[in-house]
Amino acid sequence: MFIAKKIKNYPLSSLLVVAIWVVCLIPVPETPLNDVCFIDKWTHFVMYGSLTTVIWFEYLWKKRPLTRHCVTPSPQGARGEVCNGPLTKNNEQEMVTSSSPLGERMPKGQVRGHLLLGGVLCPIIMGGLIELAQAYLTTCRSGDFFDFVCNSMGVLLGCLVGLILKAILRG
Repeated sequence: MFIAKKIKNYPLSSLLVVAIWVVCLIPVPETPLNDVCFIDKWTHFVMYGSLTTVIWFEYLWKKRPLTRHCVTPSPQGARGEVCNGPLTKNNEQEMVTSSSPLGERMPKGQVRGHLLLGGVLCPIIMGGLIELAQAYLTTCRSGDFFDFVCNSMGVLLGCLVGLILKAILRG
C-alpha cells in the first residue's frame, strides 16, 4: 500500500526510477557517442540530476501554497472563482482550499524531512545499489565508484534546481 501510494503521488519519478534501473542493467550497444570523453559519467550525472529534479518538482507541486477562492452568492447558488487579489466586495466570502490533493501546505522557507530523504538520500542510495548490482549481478556491466560519484553529483545538481523551483513556485 505504501509503495502504491508513492507511485500514485510521484508517477514521473517512479517511471524514471524504473527506466534508470533498466538502462543501467542491460547491455549497452556500441554507438558513436562512445568516442565522447567521459560520456558514461555525463550520462550518470544527467540521469540522476533529472531524477532528483523531477522528485523535487512533484513534491513541490503537491505541496504548493493554498489557493483562495471567492464565493459569490447568486440566485443559482454560490459561484466559485479563483481570485489572486484582495477581496473588496462585501458580498463575497473567502473560502480557502488547498490546491494540493493531500490538503497539506508547506510553510514558506521550509524543506521537509521527507523531501530530504526521498529527494536526496534515496537517489544516492539507489545509485550505490545500481553500481553494486552492475558489479556483482551482471556479466555485461561493471560497477564503478566514479559512476557513483557522478550519480551523487547529479543528485546535488537536482537539489539545486529543486531549490530554484521551490523559490519560483512559492513566489
